Amino acid sequence: MTSPSVQRFREALKVSRPLGISVHTDRNPKPVVAKIEAPYAILGRGSRCAIRLADKSVSFRHVYLQAFGDRVICVDLLSPNPIKWSGPETTDWMTTNHVVNVGPYKVQLNGDGWVKDCSGWPSPLVCKTRTDESTPFGALPLVHLELLNQHLKGMAWPINRVLTLVGRDDRCRITCADERISRVHCSLVLTPYGLWVVDLIGRGGVQVNGKAQTCALLAEGDELGVGQYRMETVYESAPRQFGEDSGQFNQDPETKEIAIPPEIADAEENLPSPEFLTRNNKIFPSQIEPPVLIVKPQGGIRSSGYQQIQLESNIITQLLITRPSLPNLVVDISNADVMDSIIMNAMMAMCRAAKGRAAICNASSGILELLSEISLTKVWPHFPTREDAINYVLNG
Repeated sequence: MTSPSVQRFREALKVSRPLGISVHTDRNPKPVVAKIEAPYAILGRGSRCAIRLADKSVSFRHVYLQAFGDRVICVDLLSPNPIKWSGPETTDWMTTNHVVNVGPYKVQLNGDGWVKDCSGWPSPLVCKTRTDESTPFGALPLVHLELLNQHLKGMAWPINRVLTLVGRDDRCRITCADERISRVHCSLVLTPYGLWVVDLIGRGGVQVNGKAQTCALLAEGDELGVGQYRMETVYESAPRQFGEDSGQFNQDPETKEIAIPPEIADAEENLPSPEFLTRNNKIFPSQIEPPVLIVKPQGGIRSSGYQQIQLESNIITQLLITRPSLPNLVVDISNADVMDSIIMNAMMAMCRAAKGRAAICNASSGILELLSEISLTKVWPHFPTREDAINYVLNG
């Protein structure tokens, strides 16, 4: 389910369709298409990226795509292996006529309705919001961030671009001298309805009023936290109110985070079977009952070591992402009386990777209390029996 914050972000940007991204390689020319409901996407090797590109030449966070209405900008996140463009000359705008090469992957904008020629539009990275009386991005409010840290009080960062990168690297428009902050940590997106922050999966994330956020509107007086830096949002002119000509999103009933086209489904027949890939799993033994993958974490798993936990978790996550025959996941934790943060994170990564539904079952009272405390069961429901969980993922 799309979060209210993401829905509002789409409205503020007047993005009316899912962000469709096609990915293929020379070796596998048939594309995989991802449809993202958020108006932005991060591509890279990291497990939290909307589109995972597993080749070692790809950075953990390599590319940031941000939609503005019916246009999409493509930003290289200062990767050691920079992206390469094919197609018409562009100022960071990505159209369906462009191919962006990310390592061995060829990435294209997919779907109807996107503008095919952005030559008349400035890049939001360079479009000045304080010196230009009007911009193609609409009437934008004046806003700045006042630093609240004791040794920095009195300093402020004026927001003077439509899209501002924040990070440790001096190529970011707002540079934070803090080793705990990623080179490119987050972005600030200025819309007629206010300033938004987008977490670019930076180290430690971002906080708004003390709470971790993936994307959020910064209202008057809101406190933004990035590493050690604390900043108060101050509007010098009022933003527009929602409902005043904000955009409407046309929901695609088939939209999923990862959608694999039918024409490449047959390619699964040429891949190793899930049973073969999971045959040596001792921490997360798996049972294959298409269209359901059942994982049963074992007790005492922490002693097996972080690397083995990650290895087995990644195998299961990749199966859920790449195999059309296994869209659903059931995690049976009847054998896991103890669950630390590493196991919890691995389990959540598996649940997020499921293209269909995910559910948890057979938790002890202590484990169930822990899952409820962190609201995990609100996202992926818990059932007392495996049969109930399987029935849920199959029938809702």
